[in-house]
Amino acid sequence: MVALRYLILITGLFCSIRGVSQNGDVLRNEWEALLSVDDNEKNYRFPAFLLSAEEQLDRLPVNAIDGNIPGDWTFGISSDTALVVLAAVLNYKDQPSRMVYFIRSDRIGYKKVQSFWFDLTSLIAADYKPELKMTREEQRHVLQIWIGETNVLTLPDVELKMLMGILAQSRNDEQKKVLGQAIETRMQAVMATESYFTDPLKGYHECSTLLSEDGKVKFSTWNIEYNEGTHSYFGILSVKTDNGIRMYPLSDQSDIIRSPEQSFLNPSKWYGCIYYDLVETKYKSNIFYTLIGYNGHDAFSQIKVVDVLVLSKGDNPNPRFGYPIFLADKRTRRRLIFEYSNQATMLLRYDAHQKMIVMDNLAPTNSGYQNDFRYYGPDFSYNGWKFEKGKWVLYSDIDLRNPSPDRH
Repeated sequence: MVALRYLILITGLFCSIRGVSQNGDVLRNEWEALLSVDDNEKNYRFPAFLLSAEEQLDRLPVNAIDGNIPGDWTFGISSDTALVVLAAVLNYKDQPSRMVYFIRSDRIGYKKVQSFWFDLTSLIAADYKPELKMTREEQRHVLQIWIGETNVLTLPDVELKMLMGILAQSRNDEQKKVLGQAIETRMQAVMATESYFTDPLKGYHECSTLLSEDGKVKFSTWNIEYNEGTHSYFGILSVKTDNGIRMYPLSDQSDIIRSPEQSFLNPSKWYGCIYYDLVETKYKSNIFYTLIGYNGHDAFSQIKVVDVLVLSKGDNPNPRFGYPIFLADKRTRRRLIFEYSNQATMLLRYDAHQKMIVMDNLAPTNSGYQNDFRYYGPDFSYNGWKFEKGKWVLYSDIDLRNPSPDRH
């Protein structure tokens, strides 16, 4: 009976080792096959490779990673072995290379293979094998991936990255709310670290981070989309002063703000959106931080926003959103709100060449839908806002190729 138990244990151990080896063989074979094909075939196979790699890497025990991954991959393991990171470079012939990296946390049950494009042509180093650096800073895992002397990815807080990944995968609205609060707490810890103030946080693709030209204002904004199609928006405003960094959590109150184009708001009463552009302008002694953002609104319509942040002088900046700076038809507004159909797309961005905020003009699909924004969309004409003497002034019917606009 004892001999049988030993046989069972030995057989089980053999099967476990064999399973690990098979996982390593699958990953190596798939990676080698991916390396051997042309650029178009790489792009075709890549999504399936990510799914398979996530499955194979998740099965690898920590003590079996070395020797069971492709030879040109690199890996790092936290001191408590709860966090595993692997990375590799997928080279292309005529396109930028791809960084592939895998994160697994046994502590919070997260795993994900992710990738991003980056250009290696400026690098002198012939060896493109990445180098991982994992450190602990203020109770957070800091991850950096280097190629030669170039830092291609920095995650100031790996747990923040994983929380965002779990949020993206969640289908439970109550869990999303809990995750939203956890992300806000972790984000505040990252944003409060002065050494990361100028970091664009590119590794966190689930949120948008913008830094003003003068290096004094930083925004990170993100959202939760609920199952019925509505959204909640979150954000952190950081302001750099002579005495350090002041942080202001942004509380989305867009659903209850009456007359949003004329409302004077603050961080605790914020028109929530994801900011994707920040334009800094000056007039006399005033500095205006104009923000362009997107709000998913609901299942029928979406919104784009142009807002403006103003700060009082001194070490207590007292941020305020909204300022009577948008001038059209001799009437000023504190912010611009554009609502349009979920079936449409709208151009709204700052054009540095023309020094204007350029946008599609929106109109209903027919006159019967006037003021029913579920049926609004671009009408193939363009408007622009130009900063003149402390105001954004509307110009209609601009030609984006050779503007000769009419002022309003």
